Amino acid sequence: MESAKEPKSPKEPVEAGPRPPGSHDASGVSGTPGTPETPKLPETSETPANPLTHPPTHIPAQLDASVTPLSPPLPGIIGRILAIPGWQPQPFGWRDWGIAAILFAVTSAIRLGTLRLLTSAHSFTDVLQQWDALHFVDIAQYGYFSSDGQGGPEPDVFQQRLAFFPGLPALIQQVHLLTGLGYVASGWLVVAIAGIVMTAGIMALAAFLGAGYRGRILAGLLFLGAPMAVTFNMVYTEAPFLALCVWALIFMIQERWWQTTVLIYLLGFVRLTAIDLVATFAIIVLLYARTNWRAWLGVAVSSLSLITYIRFASASTQDIGGYFGMQSKGWNSTFDWGVATVDWVYSTLTEFNDIGYILSVVSIIGAPIAMLIAFRRLPWALWVFGTGITANVLLSDGIMHSRPRLLLPALLLLLPVVLWLEKLSRRVGWHTVWVVPAVLWFAFGTCFSAFMLVFFEWAI
Repeated sequence: MESAKEPKSPKEPVEAGPRPPGSHDASGVSGTPGTPETPKLPETSETPANPLTHPPTHIPAQLDASVTPLSPPLPGIIGRILAIPGWQPQPFGWRDWGIAAILFAVTSAIRLGTLRLLTSAHSFTDVLQQWDALHFVDIAQYGYFSSDGQGGPEPDVFQQRLAFFPGLPALIQQVHLLTGLGYVASGWLVVAIAGIVMTAGIMALAAFLGAGYRGRILAGLLFLGAPMAVTFNMVYTEAPFLALCVWALIFMIQERWWQTTVLIYLLGFVRLTAIDLVATFAIIVLLYARTNWRAWLGVAVSSLSLITYIRFASASTQDIGGYFGMQSKGWNSTFDWGVATVDWVYSTLTEFNDIGYILSVVSIIGAPIAMLIAFRRLPWALWVFGTGITANVLLSDGIMHSRPRLLLPALLLLLPVVLWLEKLSRRVGWHTVWVVPAVLWFAFGTCFSAFMLVFFEWAI
């Protein structure tokens, strides 16, 4: 085999572009023996080295371009419609984890500090430990069926508590047993760790899309500065859900099916909207690995936890229509194809009565716009999941002023805006394009969160 280092060997120009899913690098491509153009070995020192060719030590979820599915391998017009551009993933390592931890800690301190300024020392913890947080801590401490863990089942108790999935209460209980911390403090510790994992995952997704450190930090702030990001510091499922969800999407994009399966299976114990990620998993397997029986088995296994808990909760609440009857009775949550959402938005805009409602309307209107912005600008796994979450929330009835919180996962659809801001910042100066929008976004989200917790009288 001829050496690629001969300086005078003629070389054919190599067309740049993404390889299809499952393709191999040059060393794994067979060719005609003795043909100098076939092997694609590293260039000589005259060509700058590609950082992806010699990546640093990566975290287990290595962002490897060689296994990154881009356009689905579909023929004809469908393939052309679903074609998307390739990305140049950047290395993501332990340094990024450190930045994620610092970013989460600093933003949390500012959020909680702002909240503390608006409350007394006594009411500060009460404000953080209200609404759903009370239920999660009570379930961890007393279980689902009685108010104090004593005596027989109490219908008024379990017909509310069973609406909340067991994943977060189970973690709180285990941390309490291992550390001796109180149940509330254990819950705060759980969501803090989950918040760091979530932030690192969001930064890893940005790195996969080609963002440098500036873009990764901006991506983290997109979530940590969002309206209702304060729920990342409350005993709510927002941080654990997104922590598992984001890393599952990373594995899904890399076609690492079993890792995806495990994380989605765990997610099924956290929140009902895990169903959106199960559906996303099925769609991505259909697009990229429809003949891979292991991938389809992963889809089936990943849904078992969600199905099992819904069946368990329904068996105990048959008198009120099972799990979904419980949701309808307690929270008026039913699927109505968006009729209630449209009616509520119209009445809110025509009959102004509370600033909290107006801010909720902004998030409801903004989510479909984000869907359009992200179309064909993100890997399909991210777009399908973000669209699924948006549809699930907006096409259902329920507590309308909870929509900013429930739509937090849909912020993934705004990652193209982050990439655009980073690219623009390299042209006009980062102080103008990067810091100013980040600060304004974080300030708005912090004030919104504080208002909804302290002054808004209804559940979030």
